[in-house]
Amino acid sequence: MRVLFMLLILALAVAMFNGDGIGPVPDPGPAVSTEDLEGLRGCGPMRTGALSSDCVRRLQRILRARGAAIPETGNYQNMTAEAVQQFQKARGNGLAQTGAVDEATLRALTELPGENDEWDLRRECVSLSRETGGTGGAASEGRCVATLRKRLNEHGADLPGGNRFDEPTDVAVRAFQIGVGLEALGVVGPQTKDALYAQRPSGDESTIALNCEPRGCAMYLTRRMTKGLARAEKNDPAQYAITSALTVLACRRVRALALDVVCQTVASYIVDAVIDVTTVVDTARRASKQNACLVVNLGYPQSNKSWSPVSLDVGGGPNCQY
Repeated sequence: MRVLFMLLILALAVAMFNGDGIGPVPDPGPAVSTEDLEGLRGCGPMRTGALSSDCVRRLQRILRARGAAIPETGNYQNMTAEAVQQFQKARGNGLAQTGAVDEATLRALTELPGENDEWDLRRECVSLSRETGGTGGAASEGRCVATLRKRLNEHGADLPGGNRFDEPTDVAVRAFQIGVGLEALGVVGPQTKDALYAQRPSGDESTIALNCEPRGCAMYLTRRMTKGLARAEKNDPAQYAITSALTVLACRRVRALALDVVCQTVASYIVDAVIDVTTVVDTARRASKQNACLVVNLGYPQSNKSWSPVSLDVGGGPNCQY
């Protein structure tokens, strides 16, 4: 697991070395069958406890096409009702947000974008997530995830083509959420969707280099990113997001300054040494309470008299912005 994790982090860092270009266009995935669309229309309204398993399966297949991480069971229970409610909230237009499929929801569910149209995460898709406990191995997939991966690439990730919410997508989502000040839950809900469609800041506003020299650099993360790190849970998914985010930010900055020796040390040190998730989250929480920024020190910045590939601190002043 550690080797896989290390390779993933290094891949993220290398992607940032190569710039912010968008990767290959993701595979949009299979289209919803006309049979399922027409069949669901013929089923009419339904709600929790619906008896027709064939109709419920059609509903679940269309919800899965819209990104729902639910299994196809034929039973209209809590997960299916929740996915319907998520769609109702996303679509708006006066749909009753009840989790039951009424006539208006039925029409909206079966109105899909054109074959060559990009799906709008905010309108066409339910909340997206990786496989979680109790979902029978289900994970979000299809054209909603293809769009998600494309939007993440437009914000600096470098995910390859694909339409499944896999581990690299999960890491990229959590790192993005931290970067925009959201809790790193790994679930692409309304707030994350809106952030993905927000205009990307011009220039490099994610970190500010301070006292950089050939031997090292001190970086101030933004207040927004510090807040996102402070909200992270101290668990393995948060560890993925935090280490990937810090590695990418650190290597991006030092690479721009041609400090390759420092950068080569950063990724392995964050993963293998004393900078663990508890240290990062606790320092970020302390900084957030002070309305300050998390400072990442690399090598020998001028404020450090001893070598340390990565160390953390709290800082304010003019270098702590956004």
